[in-house]
Amino acid sequence: MEEMGLKFILGAQSKLVKESGHTKIVELKDGNIVESNFILVSAGIKPNITLAQEAGIAANKGIIVNDRMETNITNIYAAGDGVEYNGRTYGIWPAAQRQGVIAGINISGRKEVYKGTVPSTTLKVAGIHLTSMGDIAADPSKNIYKKLFLKDGKIVGAILLGETKNVAEITQLMENKTDVSKYKEKILDTMSDFRNLSK
Repeated sequence: MEEMGLKFILGAQSKLVKESGHTKIVELKDGNIVESNFILVSAGIKPNITLAQEAGIAANKGIIVNDRMETNITNIYAAGDGVEYNGRTYGIWPAAQRQGVIAGINISGRKEVYKGTVPSTTLKVAGIHLTSMGDIAADPSKNIYKKLFLKDGKIVGAILLGETKNVAEITQLMENKTDVSKYKEKILDTMSDFRNLSK
């Protein structure tokens, strides 16, 4: 990304944000000044749980739900970014969508359980496509980078940088906890076609 003309200031903390005409100015704690046309703040999510708490619904980081998306109050369900399941607040669309489906099924009287969602985030910026899934810990340095993390023969995480065509298949393998041990050599050789493995 630096080769594309982008500049990164790492390990910096903002002290003050101000404006001078159309110029946005960020003063850092180390005294350095950064000027720009705009400022974008990405601060994650923090669910507003006030209403739930006032209604007697148990909440911690988010509204606490069981594997049926039910709160501590019978017949009251919750799903999405404001939900905490097994101590985790996902804050991603695939989790919110799946939780909503599970809640809807249980509200209708049928029984369905939520087993969690494989964490997955896709970034598309400056012509670079990056997908990160599951439990990962790596520092890719190539323009196209693919890495799978296996534990007990099952895929527990993945990094796909520059090419993300197998996201759906890898996600399915992770969610189904498919043992891919016998395909390990094929995966290492190609990492190109997971369709047969995910069926």
